[in-house]
Amino acid sequence: TMVINLAPKSVLENAVINERDILEGLGLEYVHIPVDFKDPTEADFERFCEAIRGQDSASLWVHCAANMRVSAFTYRYRTQVLGEIPETAVRDLHQIWEPVGVWKTFITG
Repeated sequence: TMVINLAPKSVLENAVINERDILEGLGLEYVHIPVDFKDPTEADFERFCEAIRGQDSASLWVHCAANMRVSAFTYRYRTQVLGEIPETAVRDLHQIWEPVGVWKTFITG
């Protein structure tokens, strides 16, 4: 019932033209949180948490250009909001990538 896009508007790789219009036309809610890959912020994470609060995970799709943003946001949500132990959630994160630099700092909050 909801799609969250974490890619900035400037990312054209894997982009769907008029994504909002298409999804809303299908009756789905569309949330765009344009996360700068070089500078993910606490405000970005707060918007993400607010958007998915109360959503059934089975009816939620989160995407970006290469799923690096998605895996980091999802890892952080699982560990900091849902209270999952990091050792469990990190396996899914590492299937996509191992965050470094600002992303390593971001996932620890």
